[in-house]
Amino acid sequence: MRTVSQLKPSQSIEITNIKDKSLAVQLFSMGILPGKKIKMIRKNILNRSCIVEVSGTQYALRHYEATQIEIA
Repeated sequence: MRTVSQLKPSQSIEITNIKDKSLAVQLFSMGILPGKKIKMIRKNILNRSCIVEVSGTQYALRHYEATQIEIA
């Protein structure tokens, strides 16, 4: 299954699942939910973090978090 960490900048796709259930609770509270579109804004190669956009709001994700968000 593909994850957000594999997206390229400007790519947008639907979230299908969040693998880590404890992380899912945190992401759900921020509005990052299955069924929502997620867009990769920017990747930072050095520390492997990224900026994504969901419902018009931008979020910074750690590499681990991005690898837990599965996409269609």
